[in-house]
Amino acid sequence: MSGIKMKRLSNNRIIVNGCSFTNGNFGTGSQTWADNLREEFSSDKNILFENIGWKGNSNDVIIPQTLEHIKNLNTDDNIIVIIQLTALDRIVVDGKQSPTVTSFLKSLNWMNWAMSQNESVDSWWQDYFINEYSEEKHINSLLNHLLNFQNEIKNYDNVQYKIFCGWDIFTQNTGKSSMWDLKTKYNNINDQLVTNLYESSQKLFDKLDLEKFWFFNNENIHYGGLSQWVQYNVDNEHWYRNVNTNPVDYHPSDYAHERFADKVMIPMVMDMIKNGGK
Repeated sequence: MSGIKMKRLSNNRIIVNGCSFTNGNFGTGSQTWADNLREEFSSDKNILFENIGWKGNSNDVIIPQTLEHIKNLNTDDNIIVIIQLTALDRIVVDGKQSPTVTSFLKSLNWMNWAMSQNESVDSWWQDYFINEYSEEKHINSLLNHLLNFQNEIKNYDNVQYKIFCGWDIFTQNTGKSSMWDLKTKYNNINDQLVTNLYESSQKLFDKLDLEKFWFFNNENIHYGGLSQWVQYNVDNEHWYRNVNTNPVDYHPSDYAHERFADKVMIPMVMDMIKNGGK
């Protein structure tokens, strides 16, 4: 890092947001890619680092919260934002965050990639899921949040950003390949996007600036996330945090997070620092 010549407005401020794939909360000594990123730049006093992610988060929180955080900074710092999208596990309605959607709705075949376990569903959420919820509304909520973020952030010349997924959330679950197998690598290359299910969703998806996203892609994967990168770049004994628990802890291992940070996130952020502004 010492060899980088940085273009500074004032300081370089790195902001990351996401779920447990970013914040962790796994106990003393455990680290995520974000912790490794923080450590990489910790010796440079002109680089400020903020991790505002949280375990069990929702995209309905992550995306607008990040935008609001940027707006409240009121600074001319060079701001670098990394947003990690989580599963379409939880939604927010009237300021309330739901239990995992599949705790109540068991037939969402397009969305079986959630990592979360069943949670208690009170009467308010039962009523919502029965009378108001729809898959189309669920998908479009994510896409509208993303579009709003991308449109709003254009007003900030000092902000650069990348968005990535903790794991594949954009393709339909066909049942042909398991994302969480202990030894066999996931393959979704022939699977359609969830946005293809609804015309309104596809129209919204087509408006996204995908150049601002990082996806893991190869001959077997499209629209992949951190977990897919890990399966194709790390030996399978290091894919997950703990395969001996019940249920298995499918979060990436500390080693997997470290490798992802070293190979993907640190180089990405270094390039953004070099660029300075948009």
